[in-house]
Amino acid sequence: LVSLDGPNKGQPNGLRLSIKDDKGKEITFDKQEVLGDITITGTVTGNVSKVYTAVITPTPGGSVKTGKFSAAIPVTVTYN
Repeated sequence: LVSLDGPNKGQPNGLRLSIKDDKGKEITFDKQEVLGDITITGTVTGNVSKVYTAVITPTPGGSVKTGKFSAAIPVTVTYN
């Protein structure tokens, strides 16, 4: 859930945050996701990029409260 900032900091504001991958598939939170194969060709830079999009939508059945808001998502990447 997304929380309000300012005087009502930490209070839910009726919005939910979702993350979609570069193909538009919604990522499930608290579940392991496969990033796919990493192929290194040519000059090795040591960088691998994946593009994700954050989407804010109203929580079903809730009411949206206006105001500044913030959201945070911890991400853990494990390379085998």
